[in-house]
Amino acid sequence: MYEIRQYRQGDSLKYINWKSTLQRQDIYVNIGSQPIVKNVLVTILITDDFNENDIAYDYFHSLCHKMLNQEIDFDIIFQNITMDHYVIYHINCYDNYKDVLYKMLSYKIPSHQRYSLSALNYQYGCLYTATSKGIEEERLGGYYG
Repeated sequence: MYEIRQYRQGDSLKYINWKSTLQRQDIYVNIGSQPIVKNVLVTILITDDFNENDIAYDYFHSLCHKMLNQEIDFDIIFQNITMDHYVIYHINCYDNYKDVLYKMLSYKIPSHQRYSLSALNYQYGCLYTATSKGIEEERLGGYYG
């Protein structure tokens, strides 16, 4: 959700709230709060290259750290190579994150593992995948404000 106010000279056009603008016949912009994000899923793409994996983990950790600082709960998905399915861990605090990160680092995660999330499509609004090239964002069928 956003707070809105009337447009002021110098406001960025990308923040225009078109629905309110059309309803009120004056230009309104979104301000103040962050959009509501529900059910964010985060994962990492592991490769056979240790240097690429270090970079991917840096991106992964930075993203998780940023969301925790903004008090955004999220889920982490990964697969232990000895399991025949993935696991999802809910993250809502730093201690919880550290426990899951320890599990991720101690398990053997399959290389080049991308997740088929069709079964989870409406439970999650967004999937972030950390790679050696940065963070990939995929919008899913669930609510994403």
